[in-house]
Amino acid sequence: PPAPPTNTPLPSSQAITIDTPPANTVVGSPVVITGRTALPPRTGRLFYVVRTLSREQLGQGEFPVAGNAAANVPFVASISFAEPAQGGGIVVEIYDRDAVGNQLASAFVQLRVNPRTPPT
Repeated sequence: PPAPPTNTPLPSSQAITIDTPPANTVVGSPVVITGRTALPPRTGRLFYVVRTLSREQLGQGEFPVAGNAAANVPFVASISFAEPAQGGGIVVEIYDRDAVGNQLASAFVQLRVNPRTPPT
C-alpha cells in the first residue's frame, strides 16, 4: 500500500531571502525587490532601509505582504530611495519585526547606482 502523506513541518524561525535583483545590478529608484520569507511576516508587513556603503540613509519604509501561505511566502516590493548624485554602491535591507519593533530576520543585497549626468 502507498505510504500515508506526511506533513511538512513549518520552519521554526523567520528567514528572508532576496531573489532579485542579483547583487551588483545597476538600479534606479524605485527598484523592484522580489523574494520570500520562511514564515508570514509577524505584522503582515516587511520593512526596508536603503543606505550607501558608508551607511548614509537614502530611504526607508514598509510594504504589505499578501497571501495566505503558511511558509515560503513570496513578496514583491517597489522601493523608492534618493539616488546618490555620485552613484556607487548601495545596500537594500529587507527585515521583519514584531509589534514592539524587535527585528526578527533580515536580508541584504548590495546594488549599484550610476552617477547622475549633469544637464547639458
